[in-house]
Amino acid sequence: MVRNVDDLDFHLPSHAQDMLDGLQRLRSQPKLADVTLLVGGRELPCHRGLVCGRYLQQQLDATNCLGICEFGEQQGLLGVVAKAWAFLRENFEAVAQEDEFLQLSQDRLATCLASDLLQVQPEQSRLEALLRWVRHDPQARAAHLPELLSLVRLDAVPRPCVQQLLATEPLILESEACQAALSQGHDGALPALPQQLEEVLVVVGGRALEEAEEGAEEPAPHLENFAFYNTKAKRWTPLPDFPDFHKWGFSLAALNNSVYVTGGSRGTKTDTWSTTQAWCFPMKEAAWRPVAPMLKARTNHASSALNGEIYVIGGTTLDIVEVESYDPYTDTWTPVSPALKYVSNFSAASCQGRLYLVGSSACKYNALALQCYNPVTEAWSMIASPFLPKYLSSPRCAALQGALYLVGDNTKKVYVYDPGANLWQKVQSLHSLHENGALVPLGDALYLTGGRWQGMDGDYHVEMEAYDPRRDAWVRHGALPRLWLYHCASTVFLDVSKWTQPFSPVQEH
Repeated sequence: MVRNVDDLDFHLPSHAQDMLDGLQRLRSQPKLADVTLLVGGRELPCHRGLVCGRYLQQQLDATNCLGICEFGEQQGLLGVVAKAWAFLRENFEAVAQEDEFLQLSQDRLATCLASDLLQVQPEQSRLEALLRWVRHDPQARAAHLPELLSLVRLDAVPRPCVQQLLATEPLILESEACQAALSQGHDGALPALPQQLEEVLVVVGGRALEEAEEGAEEPAPHLENFAFYNTKAKRWTPLPDFPDFHKWGFSLAALNNSVYVTGGSRGTKTDTWSTTQAWCFPMKEAAWRPVAPMLKARTNHASSALNGEIYVIGGTTLDIVEVESYDPYTDTWTPVSPALKYVSNFSAASCQGRLYLVGSSACKYNALALQCYNPVTEAWSMIASPFLPKYLSSPRCAALQGALYLVGDNTKKVYVYDPGANLWQKVQSLHSLHENGALVPLGDALYLTGGRWQGMDGDYHVEMEAYDPRRDAWVRHGALPRLWLYHCASTVFLDVSKWTQPFSPVQEH
């Protein structure tokens, strides 16, 4: 029995049909615990879960994630199901545009639109997807529209969108029940869903300026080093403290509405340069807990969520960019192919189903390199792109609306990369420099945080500004709640009504 499938080449085009033949045999004989796959002209008996699970997870994209999810449920491949739902959460708008979405049954559609599955998407997207599904077969589906509208938080849909639907959408005009639901829902007369989640910016702070000035070996543990920023109320609110305070060099990523912190220094224990530590803060549990440690100790590394997993990149002692991925379903880390070119000053972000790494070698001060990891082929590639910016110190990148944005610690310049056109361009410059901070997409905007020294007296400020790509303009959002010398940020969805404690003020320096 072949259970180690590392010798199977999933990437050769000549083997693709062979793999599909084997998977089809699984579909026709679902009770088989094992199956014989035809690979490269050879018959190989393989364990169903190993081969099928690995293959399907590699193939996830917007065109097939719903079908893969259903297949995984039929075959008892729970890991595949978890990855498919995670992909749906991250890419719902793209999935809703595919033919597979239109073929969903009503029950399956209701499951897809359930609030706990799509908390990372705006309500307008959920409503538009529902209407698209009904339009595909209006005679059979229109009667169910009033009931299905209850799956959407109608009061959270922008008023102009509601007014346009009431005035122009035939499905709404032909149904008094739909008109009433839209009108009342937007006026707040209908009962709201149990949770009214809002997307917020979360920041985990490391060592802060006031701690450095105290000079104490063991800073006080009551640091309020984890907080969220409500962009509507423009207010910072504390969350439960990250346990390993006083850290630096760690990285942060969000997946499935949970915050993951990886690596970095030992924190209050200064005897170790870097660690394998990994922590998770699920918003539903509202408490920190350790997860499986990384395979490699990492400091000053990058992390990003992609297709239901957390990828951590670089930050080890070897002269290669070592990569590994974390599967939250199995709480395990798996080695990933290293990047093709060594970089030490770098940033990484997921964009359109790919992982992008941009950076340079600090010791050589050479030009930036753009590298791309494809999870389907499990392979890295170098991307030669016109107008790629020159060397940047500690660059930060983030994906917004299918484009990759890039800034550096040593400049106010901002660049955007279009993967489809393979082209870099400049956009509006920042108001200030931002060091040791984060670049985070939130809704339709980018939020940039970081500290800066100003003035002859060396005053230190940790500030934030936001970029609106529609106006090509940055807007200042004021100071962060503490003078963090190092911090990381991401976004999650939470019920802001449950978090009302004000952040303790810290004296400005």
